[in-house]
Amino acid sequence: MRKHINIIRNRVAKYQPIAQQIRETAAKGGKVPGNEGGREEEGGGDSDDEDDLTAIFGIGPALDARLKAAGILTFHDLIEASDDAMNDAKKGLAKIAKTKGLRKAAIDEAALIAPAQPEADAVEEDRVDDLSKIGGMTSADAKKLHNAGIVTYAQIVEMSDRQFEALTDGWAEKAEKHRWQDQAEVLAAKVRPAESKAPDAEEDREDHDERVRAGLATAAEAITAADIWCLLDCERTDLGNADRMMAKYSDRILDAFGLGIMVWTGTRWLHDQAGGSLDRVAQDTARSIGRDLATARVLHEYAPDLLPQLPATKKDAEALRDHGADVRFSIEELAGWSKTSQSQKSITAIAKLAKSHMQIVATELDADNSVLGVRNGAVDLRTGELLAPAQDMLISKTCRAAYDPEVKCPEWMKFLNDIFNNDRELIAYLQRWIGYLLTGETSEQKFLFLDGSGSNGKGVLTLILEELMADYAHSLPKAYLMKQRGNPQNGGTDEILARLRGARFVHASESAPEDVLDEGRLKHFSGEGKVSAGLKFGSIVTFLPVGKIVLDTNDLPRIHSQGDAIWRRVKVINFPNTYANPIDKIYVEGVTKPKDMKLKDKLRAEFAGILAWAVRGAVEWYANGLGEEPASVRGRIDRYQIETDPTGVFIAQCCELDPKAFCAHGDLYKAYCAYLEQTASGNPISSKAFGAVLQEKKLSREPRGGTILRHGIRLNEHGMDYRDGRPANALDPTQ
Repeated sequence: MRKHINIIRNRVAKYQPIAQQIRETAAKGGKVPGNEGGREEEGGGDSDDEDDLTAIFGIGPALDARLKAAGILTFHDLIEASDDAMNDAKKGLAKIAKTKGLRKAAIDEAALIAPAQPEADAVEEDRVDDLSKIGGMTSADAKKLHNAGIVTYAQIVEMSDRQFEALTDGWAEKAEKHRWQDQAEVLAAKVRPAESKAPDAEEDREDHDERVRAGLATAAEAITAADIWCLLDCERTDLGNADRMMAKYSDRILDAFGLGIMVWTGTRWLHDQAGGSLDRVAQDTARSIGRDLATARVLHEYAPDLLPQLPATKKDAEALRDHGADVRFSIEELAGWSKTSQSQKSITAIAKLAKSHMQIVATELDADNSVLGVRNGAVDLRTGELLAPAQDMLISKTCRAAYDPEVKCPEWMKFLNDIFNNDRELIAYLQRWIGYLLTGETSEQKFLFLDGSGSNGKGVLTLILEELMADYAHSLPKAYLMKQRGNPQNGGTDEILARLRGARFVHASESAPEDVLDEGRLKHFSGEGKVSAGLKFGSIVTFLPVGKIVLDTNDLPRIHSQGDAIWRRVKVINFPNTYANPIDKIYVEGVTKPKDMKLKDKLRAEFAGILAWAVRGAVEWYANGLGEEPASVRGRIDRYQIETDPTGVFIAQCCELDPKAFCAHGDLYKAYCAYLEQTASGNPISSKAFGAVLQEKKLSREPRGGTILRHGIRLNEHGMDYRDGRPANALDPTQ
């Protein structure tokens, strides 16, 4: 869809050598060869102490002469002239100036010859932004932030959930709901110094006049290939203005189908939640058309082969054309089109026409699985190299830290060694897992369960990772992964699913003992096929999930299936310790470990170091994969499989396994249900699920005479008692 933009960029590029030559020549204070004496615009030239007031649409040669006779010689003079001074030049001119916007036009013209203003690298120390522009933030909210010293959009972006909560309970949730930080990042990106400005009213007059004299050279030093193309090759129509917008601003804004308008913040593309960015860029485009006046003068002076004729008025241009001269336009015509283009109708047309060529498919964003967005650019996770931010990388997500591979994280390493009892093999395995989480890869087709009794470090670990990975992390309601009535569907306007687009770390927590894992859904999330979903009132987007499921829980969910299709994906890391405040009653010296009440803040202070550590894990993962599982992980998985087998204990206590044996499926299921009831071992699974488990255990099914037989198994004496409803000998289901 951006093919037309690429065509425009190629056309603009042909003027790059010319623009470069003009900039270099102007910087040296020279002239283009063959034009040492300079060229005057046809129809008159300016003295060193005067501006060409006829550049303002509405001021012709006669009015120009009257203004100069009244001492109004420069754009600055016109800006500051009183109504009386205006009327001295021409009766009623003050009113005409107001209705025709002559002073505003003078400001624009003065801006064109003023030195370009450098973009600020940081927000000014005395800057105060209007925080109430953030959607969902009331004036009272903004005042409360202001009183706390939070006065700029940039400060909002940097705030943590803890800082929001410290101001007012519930603000972290409110900020998340209304996406205050995303909106603030967009607004901060829009707060730029003006492209140019008129001289300050308090500026020293002599200094200003010197700037005016140097204005043409300054404009030449700042000229771009896009400026030249817009002047010479761009049609002065609505379509032409849309092309201007694409030539000058397509690296600042795009339209992601299914998501909406995205704006470039300097390091990534961000969804414009607050709205209005497209209109503002269209307005910037309309204003930039006024630059044609300065560009024309620069070309006429520094590259006369491109623009040999530059008459002041339309009438002069027609006269020159009548004599066979090649005249493209006059200053009057350029000024007229600039003014026409600033109407609401023209601006709306620019936005609408340009938008149709600025679209991308949402799945093009963050599509490089081996690249991670960070505060200072992007990281190549295959090599650990920091990459400079670039629009064409189409990164829309970022971590909450800048990347520096040399930064250390001693508190993080101390934390890991403490919760895992200095198990270096397990910590190295976890580092590869966390590195894998940073990537957009799902080739391992695995999900990670973190288990252990409460207050053991797993919550802190997942919290720090979730905060650090920021846009790449997403919390998922645990119910979404469990079998339940009325489960959400994999499609439609499933907002939970839609928000997983691009999420690499998908975190759920606290399953209950009675929860049963939805194996089909979990397998779907671990790299098996695309899903379709959309936000409310948004378009449906089809994407391939790249998130790795991490569930931290005190009680692992039940898994009915015993086949390799699910169990080869299950990885479990156990957290063996318990932590408590030494002053609490539950603290037992030698049994529980002392809890560091400031641990989270210590780890947050090491985000940059933890990121560097995790990136090393990603580099290792790309080189060698997750690698061999530590013995502690393998042993916990084996125990989990036994614990969660819905038929294991029943078969062990009530059945005999023999390749030559067989038994009616109905008898087995009846005995199984009775066994669970009499031993209070839980609720039975359905007959169909029971059969599926037996099939996974290689106990084959055979229909015979209206009965389903299972081969390789028979009921023992206890099993037949349960089948027949006789009181069975007491059996301990835990043995």
